[in-house]
Parts: sequence; C-alpha cells; structure tokens
Amino acid sequence: MLYFNGDSWSTSYHVNDSNAVWPVNQSAWPRWPNLVAQDLGKEFLNESLGGSSNQRILDCVENLWLTGQRPEMIILALTGHSRISVPSGFGGYWNLNPGGALDSVTGKFNDQIHKWYYLNGHEDLDSVYRYYKIVWNLNRLCKQFGCPYLIVQAWDDELVEQNVLDNIEDYVVQYFEEYGIHDVRADAYIKGFETMRQDKPNWHYSNATFSKLIGKEHLDETEHPTPQGHKLIAKSVLAQIKGQLQ
Repeated sequence: MLYFNGDSWSTSYHVNDSNAVWPVNQSAWPRWPNLVAQDLGKEFLNESLGGSSNQRILDCVENLWLTGQRPEMIILALTGHSRISVPSGFGGYWNLNPGGALDSVTGKFNDQIHKWYYLNGHEDLDSVYRYYKIVWNLNRLCKQFGCPYLIVQAWDDELVEQNVLDNIEDYVVQYFEEYGIHDVRADAYIKGFETMRQDKPNWHYSNATFSKLIGKEHLDETEHPTPQGHKLIAKSVLAQIKGQLQ
C-alpha cells in the first residue's frame, strides 16, 4: 500500500465536488496520487484534505505509526506554512487559513474562528520556523517506517523563495530589526534553524514546488491543478520515487 497526505492539491477528489469532505472519494477522475499508484500497480490510502495544515499531516503520520499501519511507501505534499489545525473532536480538525475555518468531520465552515488566530497568534518568522520543525520531525518519523518516503512542498513558493535554511542569520536578524526587537529570542531561532540546516542532507525533502513545475497554464479557476497538471505532477513524483529505489 502507498500512503499519501497533503491538502486540496493532493486529494483524490475535485475541490468543487459535493463529497469533498472526509472520507475522500477515491473513484473521482484521477489526480496525481491516483496516477502514481496506477503507474506503480499499488493500492493506496490518501488522507489528503482540503484546507489541511502541515501540523495535521504530521498528526496523521503519527497515527499511522501508532495504529500499526506499515505502508510500502509514504508520499507527503506539504501545504502553506501559515495554515494551522485545531482539534475538533472524533479525530477531526478545524483547519484554519486566512480565508476561514473548515471542520474536517462535518464540513461546517466558520468565518470567525480563524480571525482571532491570525490577529493574535500568527507571526511569520515563527510560522516558518514551525514549518521546518514539522519537516524535520516528518523525516525522523518516516525513517522509522523503514520504507521509501518523499516529502515535497506543493505550492508555497514564497516560503521556498525565502530560502531560510541557507540564509538563517540574515533572515532572523532582519526580521527582528523590522519589529524593533533585540533579545535572546533571535539567538534561539538562529540556533534552531542551524540545527535543522545541518540535518537537512539526511532529509528526503524537495522544495521544488508543484506550482513552479506546472505553471499557471495548468491551474483551473480555483487555482488547483487541471487534469494535465496532475499528470505532470505525477510524472515528477514518480521520477523522484524511482530515483530513490534505484
């Protein structure tokens, strides 16, 4: 079995489908996870969810391990660094992004929950730092499964362009200076980023985003991949997977 997780770019349903609430419709027209599984001749489980945060993806992979599931391969397509998930009960999540909050169990939309968080709890440097901590933790966790795995960034081009792990001190110092803050917190971020930078050669992580791969000509009106876009993503993912297996 192959295991996939990500956000709406990686679900096995279309974002506008009426049944686009958990559990996913695996029979919808092929998205890139379906195409990858078909090419490899494997059954698959896709726990991708529209509006997902990377925190939710990490939580799902933790549950995969804790419940004794051992896939043959793990493929994770990470989402934007500023998203966050809050438990909603019964294994569900309120998935928060700047546009609102969606309950993964009921499909209920809330246009208020996210406002407090993005006004009082979100700060970009810390959000980027937490993103790389999730990447670091996902790599450590995936290695425990003892199977090939791949972690990619789907569409957060701004995050990739910041190139934080190669410009740690400049990024952190400049950020603190912009806010007029000068204290030990900057040193803590620098040390944390540096630890992850040193560990990065051990990661199976690609920041060559899907969005750069396919371009705007392969996005639909909802800014999601078209069928041709999914074919191109599948081709890229398969090349990276087969490169690991050789």
